[in-house]
Amino acid sequence: MGQARPFVEVADVAALLACPLRGRVQAAVCRRELSGDFAALALALAPPAGMCELDLASLTATIATMSSTFTARMMVAADAILADLLTLEDAGGAPSLSCVRTSRHDERGLPIAVDVMSFHVDRAPHEVDTYLCTYAGACSEGLEHRDAERFVDDPAVRAALRAALTADGQRIDDDAFNEALADESLDLHYRAKPGAQPWSFGVGALWKLSTLWPGCRVPPTIHRAPPTTLADPPRLLLIA
Repeated sequence: MGQARPFVEVADVAALLACPLRGRVQAAVCRRELSGDFAALALALAPPAGMCELDLASLTATIATMSSTFTARMMVAADAILADLLTLEDAGGAPSLSCVRTSRHDERGLPIAVDVMSFHVDRAPHEVDTYLCTYAGACSEGLEHRDAERFVDDPAVRAALRAALTADGQRIDDDAFNEALADESLDLHYRAKPGAQPWSFGVGALWKLSTLWPGCRVPPTIHRAPPTTLADPPRLLLIA
């Protein structure tokens, strides 16, 4: 038998907010069957390319402006999203809704691509959790630490990064190099080991993910977003 996944399932959003992330439990999830036409809502909100981000106030205003063009099922979807944003805001978070038409890629040509399509962990200066829910489009996925290796722990990758981050051929010391890795978030990205099996976050499920912060008591959740192109349905997701 394989080892248990490092997350727990809870019955409702209130339980999710209260669920402590400790020991092997790096994440918690409330799986839901949401009503409404989220795909049509995503199409209505999506920009021609790239992505847009709306907080609770701006999403409320946008929906009020566009509501005359929405079907009843689109309004049901919109109300469900607004309820999630309000719940997380009342809990002290800063949630927003992202509508992704096309993904933003890191095109700097570094040995590590620092974008959300790369397996990564979130970092914060203080204790905080990440909340994520995909309402429409392809889902994010998670990866266990035992199935991952950090790019910057590979000597060849470190050497290539040191060369790329060194200005005018002048060697930088280890402290400055490590600081540069952190400043560019290069130290937060992972690759999957051969045979690794990521898990899907699923549509409609609200996730609570552990983050990397000073003194954190549990490994941060490794996750990534799927690439999205104009040929794909737009993604609609909550992030807090």
